Amino acid sequence: MNMKIRILIANNEELFRAGLVQLIDGKSGINTVGEAADEIELQHMLRMIKVDLLLLDSALTAGTALITQLRRDYPELLILVLSIHEDVSSVSSAIHAGASGYLSKNSSPEELISAICKVFSTGKFLAPLLAEKLVYAAFAPTAPIVVDLLTRREFEIYLLFIAGKGSTAISKALAISDRTVSTHKSNILHKLRVKNLAELNMLASQQKESISTSYCS
Repeated sequence: MNMKIRILIANNEELFRAGLVQLIDGKSGINTVGEAADEIELQHMLRMIKVDLLLLDSALTAGTALITQLRRDYPELLILVLSIHEDVSSVSSAIHAGASGYLSKNSSPEELISAICKVFSTGKFLAPLLAEKLVYAAFAPTAPIVVDLLTRREFEIYLLFIAGKGSTAISKALAISDRTVSTHKSNILHKLRVKNLAELNMLASQQKESISTSYCS
């Protein structure tokens, strides 16, 4: 590839970032121009340097709010999400939020480099297995139940909301900030395609059988 691909790596683990740099830097025209350990560093780096593609770890932020913000503030930025999650809900949420591509952390170095090149050249990438899951889910005869759409933490907060708990009470019960509860609430409403808590409770009443379902540890 003749053209350099300027990559910014956003991940909260220093060893993981260093490993990614060793794996991809200099391969197929890839040039790692910066690293960010958190959202503040990421925003600073994007303002300071020219970046073609952001390699974003899904663990860096709760839900997809950051992807949505980056897509709004940097419409030309390509965003390839790296994640341990391979479920339909996580993949579709990232893509709908504005991610250019999505790749499992279980992928090989060759698959990662190929994904970067694919996103850079076409603006999009989705591993065949993940694409197959999305297609199957789209044409499934019945809609997934709530527990299948949400992460473990989101489902926990969902249950508290439909039990009548407010955001402050939930933040205290789970020892998390009000802002984190608010972020999870937004993600829950988005994933379940409802506008507010009233509609959320209506949905819950329609899926009483699924509410009692719990995650396997």
